[in-house]
Amino acid sequence: MSVPNKAAADRNAKAQSRPEAGAPGRLALLLVWLMAAVSHAEVGTGLSPLFNVYTRWGGGTGSGVSGFFRVDTRFSGSTGEGNSGWFTVDTRATAGVMASLSGRVTDVTGAPLAGASVLALQDTVAVTARADATGHYALPALEPGTWEIWVSLSGYRTWVQPGVTLAPGQALALDFALAPVLTLPPATPVDRPVPASQQTTIVTPSTDALMVFNGTAFASGGPVDRTLPTVIFTHGWNAGPNDPGGWPLTMAAQMTSAGVKANLLAWDWHQDAATPEPVSAMSRTRLQGQALGQALAATLDNPYAGTLHFIGHSLGTLVNAVAANYLHETVQPNFPFDHTQMTLLDDAGAATTAGQVITFNYSVSGMPGSIASQVVQAGYVSPVPDDFAWMDNYISLVGAYHPEAVNVYLPKSPFLAAAPTIHAYACTWYSDSISTAGTQALMGERYGFERTGWPGQFPTPVPFPRGTSLSQDPNSGNELDLVRLGSDAERQLVERQIRSYIPSATVLWGVDTGVDWAGAQLQQAGNAVTTWAESVFHSTPAATPTPPDFSLTPGAATGAFLPVSPQFDLSVAGSTPPLRAADGAGHAPKDGGVTNGPPCVWLTLSLPSGARGMSFDFTLTGGDTNDDYLAFGINGTNQFALETRFMAPGRPTSSGWIDVSAYAGRLVEFFFGLLGGTSTNVAVTVDGLRFYQVEAPSLEVQTSGDSVVITWPLSAGGYLLETSDNLAAMTSWVTVTNPPAIAGFQNAVTIDVSAGSRFFRLRKP
Repeated sequence: MSVPNKAAADRNAKAQSRPEAGAPGRLALLLVWLMAAVSHAEVGTGLSPLFNVYTRWGGGTGSGVSGFFRVDTRFSGSTGEGNSGWFTVDTRATAGVMASLSGRVTDVTGAPLAGASVLALQDTVAVTARADATGHYALPALEPGTWEIWVSLSGYRTWVQPGVTLAPGQALALDFALAPVLTLPPATPVDRPVPASQQTTIVTPSTDALMVFNGTAFASGGPVDRTLPTVIFTHGWNAGPNDPGGWPLTMAAQMTSAGVKANLLAWDWHQDAATPEPVSAMSRTRLQGQALGQALAATLDNPYAGTLHFIGHSLGTLVNAVAANYLHETVQPNFPFDHTQMTLLDDAGAATTAGQVITFNYSVSGMPGSIASQVVQAGYVSPVPDDFAWMDNYISLVGAYHPEAVNVYLPKSPFLAAAPTIHAYACTWYSDSISTAGTQALMGERYGFERTGWPGQFPTPVPFPRGTSLSQDPNSGNELDLVRLGSDAERQLVERQIRSYIPSATVLWGVDTGVDWAGAQLQQAGNAVTTWAESVFHSTPAATPTPPDFSLTPGAATGAFLPVSPQFDLSVAGSTPPLRAADGAGHAPKDGGVTNGPPCVWLTLSLPSGARGMSFDFTLTGGDTNDDYLAFGINGTNQFALETRFMAPGRPTSSGWIDVSAYAGRLVEFFFGLLGGTSTNVAVTVDGLRFYQVEAPSLEVQTSGDSVVITWPLSAGGYLLETSDNLAAMTSWVTVTNPPAIAGFQNAVTIDVSAGSRFFRLRKP
C-alpha cells in the first residue's frame, strides 16, 4: 500500500484537531480517508454488518503507521480510541513491531496446491492469503499474539491450526499438507425390509409399573395413604426396583426400620432400562417419565396435599425430572412444585457403559491437548426439572454440579475401584445417611421431606442455600463427615479429583485414522440421501453449533484436520404414505393395504481393532413428527431409538456413547432409519459419526534408594501390575502382589530391586 504524502497527512491531522469543525465535515473527511484505505488495502475483511476494514497507513501490505494516526475499524476498545456507531478511529501514534507467517501448502504427496486459502483469525480480525503456483503463501503483517489458522481448498479436507502464538518481530514458517476429501462408495437403491430386531415398538408403559413397598419388596397395586408424604425411587440403566441388594430395596427397608412414615413407591422401568447400551435406555427416559407422572396423578388423586420426594440414580434422574415437569405443568396446581424435592444420585449428565465412563476431556487422535466437553450427553432430558422446592445432588463419578442444588461431592469413592461401583457409591452414601437419620452428616436423608414435612420456602429447614458445595472430609475416618467448600476453586479441585477416575478416550476419525471405508457397501431406501460432510465438534448440543475448542501444546507446529464423516438425510415428505408393492414392482400391495417405505441407510465398514465406542449427531427439521422414531443398529440389532416427537427441531444433539467393543476389528453393517411411517414433511439429518478408543494407562517408575515406586492412574480399573527380570522370556512375567497405596489420584506400589534390574508392565486379563 502506498503512503499518503506529507502535505495531505498534515491537512488531515489539522482537520482532526479542530474542535469547532462541524460533525458532517468530520464525518465526510473520515469517510474519504476510509474509502482511500479500502481502495488501497490488499488485505482486509468485512466482518460486521457495515464493514470491518483493518488498515494502518504506510508500511507493508494492509497495514502500517503514519506519524499522525491510523484507522482501525474493528469494533473494540483500546487506549486512545474514539468510538462511533460506524467505525473506530485509533489515534495511537505508534504501533508494535509486526510478526509474519509464511510457508507452503501441498497435498499429502508433497505436490503444491495453488490457490489454497490460508486464513488467520484473531478476535474480529481475519487476514487471508492465497498459495501461489508453487504452493507458497505469506502473511507478512500480523499483530503479535495468538492466531488460529484455517487452510482450505475445494476438494481437500480443511486444516485447523489453533494456538499459533507470534512474538513481536517473529517470522514463523508453517507448512500444511491437505488430504483429499474422499467420496462415498456409490449408493445402491434397494427395496429392503427392516428386520424386526432393528425395530422398536413404541408402547406407553402401564401404570402397573408404579409399585408400593410392602415391607419386603415392591409390588403392584399396594395400598397408598394419601395423607402421608410420598417417596419415589427410580432406578437407572440395567437395574430394577426389586434387584437383590439394590439401592431402592435397601433404602426402603432402611426408611421403614428408621420409623419413616411415608408412601414408599418405586417406578419399575427395567424392561426399557435393560439394554446392551445405556444410550438405548437413555432414549426411553422421556416416555417413561411421562408415564410415571401419569401414574402418580392417578394413584395419589387430584389434588394431593402431601409432599413428593423423587430419589433417582443415573438415568433414573432423567425419568424423575420428566415426571416432575408433567405433574407441575400438566396437572398443576393439584401438584404444586413447592411440594417437590429432587434427590440426584450421580445423575445422568453422562452415562456409563461396561465400566468405561467416557465423559470429560477426551483427546483427538493426532492432536495434543483435549476438548473440554462431555462425549456422552443426555441431551434429550435434563436431570433438573423446571420447578421444585429444593434439590440435593450427590456426585460420586459422572454427576454434574448444579447451581440450583446443594451439591455433595463424594471423592472417597475411588477406593471402590471399579467404575460401576464408584457410580453406585452415591446410593451407598445416601443409604448410610438414612440408617443414622443423617445425624452424622451435614446433608443426606435427614432433610428428606418425609422427615421434615413440607419445608415452606427454600432453604428452610435446610441450612445451606442453593449452589452450596460440600465434600467428604479427607481428614475423617467417617465417610458421612462432610466439610463445606468455601470457593469455586475448592469445588473445582474436588471435581477434578473425581473426574480423574474416569478414563479418557481417543477419537479415531475417518478413512485415514483407523476406520476402513475402502470397499464399503452403501445402500439406501425410501427418501434417504447420503453425502460426505465435514463435521465440527459440538461442545454441547445447542441451537447454534459452537466452533471447535481445540487446545494445542504451546509452540506445537502440528495441526489437525476437521473430522469427516458421511451425512445421512432421512426425510418423509407429503401427507400420504407412498404405495410400494410387496414384490417391489410398483404394483399395489397384494393385501390391498398401503405401506410406507421408510428412509433407511445401510453402510458396511471395517471397524479398527482398537474401537471401543462410537457416537453420532442428529438434527430434526420440520413437519408433523407423530410417533416415528430415529433408529440405529449394528448387524441388524437395534442399538438406539428415539421418538422424533422428543427431538427439539433444529437442535443438533449427540446420540451419546454407544459401545462397539464387541465388533472391534470386524466387518459390520450400520443401519440408520426413520421408522414408524406416520410422520409428514419431517427430516432427520445424521452426521458427526465418531469412533473412540479408550486410552491405555501410563506406567511411571521412580527410584528411591534400593526401591522403586511404580504408579499408574486410579482410573485404570482391571489392570494387573506384572514384573519380570528377563524380557526375552515371555513366560517370566509374574503378578506383583503388593497392594497399591493411593496417592495423588494414583495407585502406587513400592518394590525392592536391590537384587538387580527388573521390568514392569500393566496387563488387562
